[in-house]
Amino acid sequence: EVWLGAEEGWAFMEGAPAGGGSLGDPCSKWFCSAANMEGTEVFAAQFDRWSNDTVYPMSWDLDNRQVPGVNRTRYYRRACGGCGVR
Repeated sequence: EVWLGAEEGWAFMEGAPAGGGSLGDPCSKWFCSAANMEGTEVFAAQFDRWSNDTVYPMSWDLDNRQVPGVNRTRYYRRACGGCGVR
């Protein structure tokens, strides 16, 4: 994710070789569709461990509760909800 400033807010990008696409078009990302977001949760790691109690779930170490995180699922479901299957 990338912060584009107060007027544009957050956007997400995807690096090559998987895609790239446009910052303004979430549907240009291979994973962004309503079907792909169903049952999926999205988290981002966070530097500040004192502002919330959310933990970043690392698939390689699910017992590790030391990395703070932010649950971004609602944002991704909203952004990807209007995208078709890619």
